[in-house]
Amino acid sequence: MPKCLKGPINRTLAEVFAHGNNLEDVAAQWVQSFGQNEAQAVADIINFVLRAAGCHIQIDDNDVADPDNCPNRLSEIQEEYQAVCLCHDPNSGA
Repeated sequence: MPKCLKGPINRTLAEVFAHGNNLEDVAAQWVQSFGQNEAQAVADIINFVLRAAGCHIQIDDNDVADPDNCPNRLSEIQEEYQAVCLCHDPNSGA
């Protein structure tokens, strides 16, 4: 199992890595989901990018629906990710 699949899995991540679907098909499915629920689809693609970068922190459609809070939410994600990374760093002595 790819490293990026350890932890919570969103639909886009599962379609690409777990099911091995064609990227064009996954993109078309995402576009369709965007037409049905924009905020959830945006959260899904952001979570896909976060997971691909090794981050297990997720956002939800409420985060997307509040663009004024994006800078604050991004700071929270950065702080939480750094705290998790420091806890798991074998060189940190933790």
